[in-house]
Amino acid sequence: ALDAQIDALDTNQAARTVESKRTVEVDLALLENRLEGAGVTFEEDRVATQRAIERAHLQLLRTLQGLRDSLGVEIVMRIEREALAAKRVSDEAFALQELLQGEAG
Repeated sequence: ALDAQIDALDTNQAARTVESKRTVEVDLALLENRLEGAGVTFEEDRVATQRAIERAHLQLLRTLQGLRDSLGVEIVMRIEREALAAKRVSDEAFALQELLQGEAG
């Protein structure tokens, strides 16, 4: 009778061990699938982020070029204004010099 109980316990324990092993295998398979999915999602996010960075970089380059162009135009306009102002001062100085020479002469 004791041998029969021991055999029954052994059989019962073996069945529980087999069932636990199956449960662990299923859990591991589910975990592997989740990790693979997370890896795919991570890679997709990485690629999307890289593309967003590249788009932002191109936009910054365009903005910088626009600012450079605007600055170039502003520099040219300022030089033209300064040249006109210098011409006016020169013309006025010449006119004043002629006036003074006319009075002196």
